[in-house]
Amino acid sequence: MPERRYNPIEFHCRHCDFLLTFPVECAGRVEVCPECANYLDVPEPEEEFATLRSPSVTLPSGQVFHLEMREGLVRPRFDLLIPEIINSTHNDNLEEVFTTAARCWLTELAVSCGPEYRLSESANFHVVLKLSEAQVATVHRHCEQARSQTLEIMQGIADETGHGPHVVLLFHSYDLFYRYVAPFHSEGEYGGASGMFLNEGGYSHIVAPYDRDHWEGTIIHELVHELVSHLPLPLWLNEGVTMLIQWRLTGVEPVEVSPRCRSDLRAFWQSHVLEEFWSGHSFSAPDDRQRFSYVLAFLTVNHLSLEYQDQFRDFVLLATVEDAGSQAARLSLNTELGEVMRKLLGDGSWTPQNQYADDTPGPANCLAIQQRTYR
Repeated sequence: MPERRYNPIEFHCRHCDFLLTFPVECAGRVEVCPECANYLDVPEPEEEFATLRSPSVTLPSGQVFHLEMREGLVRPRFDLLIPEIINSTHNDNLEEVFTTAARCWLTELAVSCGPEYRLSESANFHVVLKLSEAQVATVHRHCEQARSQTLEIMQGIADETGHGPHVVLLFHSYDLFYRYVAPFHSEGEYGGASGMFLNEGGYSHIVAPYDRDHWEGTIIHELVHELVSHLPLPLWLNEGVTMLIQWRLTGVEPVEVSPRCRSDLRAFWQSHVLEEFWSGHSFSAPDDRQRFSYVLAFLTVNHLSLEYQDQFRDFVLLATVEDAGSQAARLSLNTELGEVMRKLLGDGSWTPQNQYADDTPGPANCLAIQQRTYR
């Protein structure tokens, strides 16, 4: 279990600005400032998390599962566990091993998140959250329904191949959310995020701040990312398909597509280079490029799914990140992506020009899309 510890309480006197230091036992008490002799309320200490008491756990199946602390939160080392499992476990036991490992990790993570966080399980999901029993039941119902509906709508595209439960982490503060996802990013400016699909060392999971008004759509969005993560999709198609399913399941458009927004969209891309859209880099930009990239991805995929209903599934299965889906459009839709964009943006040079394999990001603000073997 993670061991909690507290820093000494340091704060400035509100009367004389003298820096005061008190032991944690003084929290909540009234003390006297030694500098100005005024009475002060001592605040609660800031909590800090020490290293794990035990950085590794031996699973019932015999494998050693390593855990570590990063940003004060417990993280799994599935990158070390997966090779050991592959080398020592029969295939008929993989589900049990990964479920046990996930349960071990998430139980420890819940403790490191703070009081009232806990692990809750349903048939296909393990969720870490801080909610009442009724709210927890609602979350699990939504997750299970979103999974079954997505698999039905995306037959032949969505793939649940893997072992262990789907994992969802719902953080009740943006501080915890960003502390958890920070190690997944290099330094720099990024656009905001309401949720992320992450693949840590080979075990994919969904992370989101708990927003009372939007958590349902966020979970659907990130779950679709997970269910298509076996495909080498260009990011615009990945995000577009995800938003399209989110819209169909919730009835709420994930982005604004009013006539004025469409006009702004055309004006924006007429004055910007579309290569950033095709490469995926604009989806994590800290400015309007991100917003207009999501809008364009949604409109493009919605257009393709309506215009090419019989061929759309083949297009998704053939599209690759290397050419932003250009070859797939020629083979399955008998058209060029530049021509598709002309219908949405007007005249312009819209055809993808480059090869994007080496530095193309995955789902925005997430790790690169890769072949998924384990959930």
